Amino acid sequence: MKGEQKELKPLHHRVIDAMLNGASQTDAARDAGVTTRAIRYMQQNPAFVAELERRRAARAEAMDRSAAFARMDPARVLDVRCMEAVEMLVARMRDGRPAESMKAARTVLDIAGVSASV
Repeated sequence: MKGEQKELKPLHHRVIDAMLNGASQTDAARDAGVTTRAIRYMQQNPAFVAELERRRAARAEAMDRSAAFARMDPARVLDVRCMEAVEMLVARMRDGRPAESMKAARTVLDIAGVSASV
């Protein structure tokens, strides 16, 4: 049915990737191995449209952040990037498998200059 929400498959993500990289519908269809009609059908899927818009917004935010970093003092950019890396490692510690969590925790401690004998 038109407009029926369906779970996205890897094919949908390939089409979204192509579209985000500036491909026309024809090029995106060719790259994904589908017809342009299939692309038009995908664009009627609310989940597809939501994912495309979410990723467009994320890309625009990343570009805005990059532009802001370009105007920043290089030392400040390094501070911000280091904090982002530590936040990512802390998230991995909490959500990862035990071995990944341990490796992330050791990395955070190494960054902080703390030795860990765990």
